[in-house]
Amino acid sequence: MTYRLAGEHDGQVIRLLIACGESVLGSAGDCALILSLPTVSRRHARLTFADGRLTVEDLDSSNGSRVNGQRLEAATAVKAGDCLQFGDVVLNVESVAEGDDQLGARLDPGETRAAAAEAGLTLAPMALDRLALDHLPQLLTEIGAGLDLPELARQTGEKLWRALPLQWLRITASGAGDPVLFVNGQPQEGQTISRQLGRVGVELAFEQAGLPARAERVFDLIAALLALARDTGHTADRAPKTPPGLPDPAPLDAEMQRIYRRAARAAGSGISVLIRGESGTGKELMARYLHRLSDPDAPFVAINCAALPTDLLESELFGIERGVATGVEERPGCFEQAHGGILFLDEIGDMAAETQARILRVLQEGEVLRVGGSKPRPARPRIISATNRNIEQMVERGLFRIDLLHRIAGWELTLPPLRERHGDIANLALYFLGQYCRERNIRVRGISQRALACLLRYHWPGNVRELQQEMHRVAVFLGDGDMLASEDLRAAIRNTDHAETGTTLEARMAVAERTIIRQTMAETEGNMSRAAEQLGIARSTLYRRMAQLGLESD
Repeated sequence: MTYRLAGEHDGQVIRLLIACGESVLGSAGDCALILSLPTVSRRHARLTFADGRLTVEDLDSSNGSRVNGQRLEAATAVKAGDCLQFGDVVLNVESVAEGDDQLGARLDPGETRAAAAEAGLTLAPMALDRLALDHLPQLLTEIGAGLDLPELARQTGEKLWRALPLQWLRITASGAGDPVLFVNGQPQEGQTISRQLGRVGVELAFEQAGLPARAERVFDLIAALLALARDTGHTADRAPKTPPGLPDPAPLDAEMQRIYRRAARAAGSGISVLIRGESGTGKELMARYLHRLSDPDAPFVAINCAALPTDLLESELFGIERGVATGVEERPGCFEQAHGGILFLDEIGDMAAETQARILRVLQEGEVLRVGGSKPRPARPRIISATNRNIEQMVERGLFRIDLLHRIAGWELTLPPLRERHGDIANLALYFLGQYCRERNIRVRGISQRALACLLRYHWPGNVRELQQEMHRVAVFLGDGDMLASEDLRAAIRNTDHAETGTTLEARMAVAERTIIRQTMAETEGNMSRAAEQLGIARSTLYRRMAQLGLESD
């Protein structure tokens, strides 16, 4: 068990983690526990944590120290729940849960990252054979085609995770915020080994403990592979593996990268696009990405079709003429405003049948008639639509026009839910946490190992939007130099059991199967034959299973 000092002073949140050994508390910049407050001396007190025992000693400070209201005259043992006072700053001693005392994901690159404990590791010969015979040849082929270092690190992570009996693997790039290039599994205290391999940091843990020499061989292999990337240049006519102009933060999940690569190719075509996905998966972000890559100077107009009643929605879409109702002024609609640009129709599946018919007519004729008007006006925007509904079922039930579906779905894509994008959770959490902490003008160290494990385990029904709101909420309660701990998270996230990732065994197996197929399709660039061969199934079986799981087979 470890301890920290926690409290508030003049509205400022204070949480100071106490390391093993001696830690000096004071206002000086070289103190281990810094309290830059007027009544705190430069070297105010010494806290010693050893053999599970915490003591505090005043260092002849100007304003003194107190324990539970009693002035501190000599080194005194304290425990969780005790109240310490340094000058006029009152802090409580709190116990810290295992895993909340070490960083799992670092936000501030200036902070020293806690070293992971070393453990013995064993590799089964079968796993090494699988790595050597099944995965390395393909990886070496891709290296020969010219992979940059981040892309090679991601692909190396995917191959290692598939081939070796790992329970945790994380690969990070050195630089601002240590962006996560690949992450999978759950870290276990005392079983993780980490190495810095040039510009890439690697952490791993095996399912079975054994000889450390085995782990060193894996690190040597990774280092040798990454060294090839530094000597491999892109040919002049080769398109980059990373899609251009990715949103911030760029997705690290292999399937999301594949989707964005395809979107980059579709952006300049002018084809209509239908974006499917659960709420909060980033459908409008994708629409804006398509706009930015097609013609960023052209208009981009977005409207939520589910947010307005039918009569108001039609006036917003098609415009309205002056005098239609008392006090109504002439106003162009979204179709006119987006002429020559992009009109983003969010939640198009929630639109009434009569509105669907009017939209279809506008798309067919390239002109719009305002509500209460008689003069057609030019309106030829590119349509990008989004929905979280099953449009095909709506068509069968007569709730959505099949001819409109054909008009808006020139190219369809489905954004995977966040629970199937483990590689993006840590990166997104750090991005949003840093964003909201900057707004409060505070610097936090990052996310603890225990908190990161909670984030990775949670099923995120609200997807990226829910993760963003959670980081916004926790940022309010963090102090300068603090670390997000598991107790800062909502109870629903903090207490999620591994079994809660799906309600039934079948549901959990479907999630796992969907993730494996997505990763394989990303690795093979959507080549069904190669993907089926890599998965060890027939091509027809892969098509059928993808249809059953609701996956695209483009």
